[in-house]
Amino acid sequence: DSQGIKLTNGQIISVGTGLNVWDTVMNGVSSMPSNITLSQVDSDSVNGGTAVNGSARSFKMSQCQMTGSNMTGVHICGGTDTTIDDCVVYAPGSPGTGYGVFVSGGVSHFSIRNNTFAATTGPGVMVSAGASDYYTITGNDGSRCPGGVLVDGGTGSHKVIGDNF
Repeated sequence: DSQGIKLTNGQIISVGTGLNVWDTVMNGVSSMPSNITLSQVDSDSVNGGTAVNGSARSFKMSQCQMTGSNMTGVHICGGTDTTIDDCVVYAPGSPGTGYGVFVSGGVSHFSIRNNTFAATTGPGVMVSAGASDYYTITGNDGSRCPGGVLVDGGTGSHKVIGDNF
């Protein structure tokens, strides 16, 4: 599948969600977003940085920076083959609501690698309780997060967790 979107060396500035990747239906035909790549993109948004939803396939972020969000830097609440790699997330969240990356329970097939999270109000990475499986969370720095680097509530047995600090 060669359809997709690629944004390199860009900037997203928004009062709402910076980027929302969601299924759409137009004239009765459903469209699944796929092959979306963000590389070296700065996102400065007020209400949530990036949300990956529904049946999005192959969403990749690398060397990106997210700042100033009142909620979560990246929210993975659906989709498959989602990768967040070598990104920096600063100060997401109001007290008690902010995570660098928040993964909804039951979401599988994702990777969160080599990221830096700072000044979040929760952990750098939060995987909600549920049947999440087939994922990798490695090499992330949450040393400046009051909730630590990772809370892993995923119950699947096919996951790789390591070298997070």
